Amino acid sequence: MQNLKSKSKQVIIGWLLILVSYFGVFFLVNLIPSKLAIADNSNLELTFIRLADMSLFKSEFVSSYDNLNRVDVLFKNPNLESRDQLEIVIRESGGLEIYRQLFSGFNFGDTSRARLDFQTITNSKDRRYIVEILPTKIVDGKLAFGTRGQKLDMVIYYKWGGDWQYALSKTGQLMQKSIIILPVLLVGFLVW
Repeated sequence: MQNLKSKSKQVIIGWLLILVSYFGVFFLVNLIPSKLAIADNSNLELTFIRLADMSLFKSEFVSSYDNLNRVDVLFKNPNLESRDQLEIVIRESGGLEIYRQLFSGFNFGDTSRARLDFQTITNSKDRRYIVEILPTKIVDGKLAFGTRGQKLDMVIYYKWGGDWQYALSKTGQLMQKSIIILPVLLVGFLVW
């Protein structure tokens, strides 16, 4: 009976160690930053322009870092009622189109950001980019986008890190996969 109690204690301690190590690995991997976000023009006053009040709106930004891969643009859809439609285009200053997407009021919350993901541009530092908003169909005229000064209210994202980050994330993924096999091996060893 004494042997059974000591084996039971070992199994319980083993499972607790597994759980603690699993959560440790999980939090370690999730602490690795994968993106850097920079708010553009955040020191200026925020205003909203209705789509119905313009035919085309262009805004420029200069990339601060390499690995540009996402731009978020602020929109306001009061009471989630607007069904206006628009197209958002992102181009390099030379005219090369990076992103094009159609949106409607269904895509936006009362105040939310349009997430514009595109292929990572590895050599984007110090390059100019143009974001265009083109109304395609005005249904009710309520949908608006945020501006600060004469520019869109944007948050610009960069894929952050290099080879060390890739190696660390791969190591963390391997550790997470081994956590699945480890309990079976540990319990088998402790019971044996």
